[in-house]
Amino acid sequence: MQQAQRVLLAYRSASGEAFKTIVMHDDGQHADGKAKDGVYGASFPDNSRNAQYYIYAENDSAGVFFPERAEREVLEVKR
Repeated sequence: MQQAQRVLLAYRSASGEAFKTIVMHDDGQHADGKAKDGVYGASFPDNSRNAQYYIYAENDSAGVFFPERAEREVLEVKR
């Protein structure tokens, strides 16, 4: 895939809740390394013990999810 034009982070506090979506940035100001280096960063407010999330990146010709089957498999942050 070419360089992403837009990267989104979708998160929720518990299974069954709707995902909230925020934009990830490649500007060197969001724990993403240097600006325009292809590394994206974001943070989301969450006070739960087990937050779930997935990432979606797209450009003008394609879009991809991480994990690939995000509708069934999500990533978790356990505190």
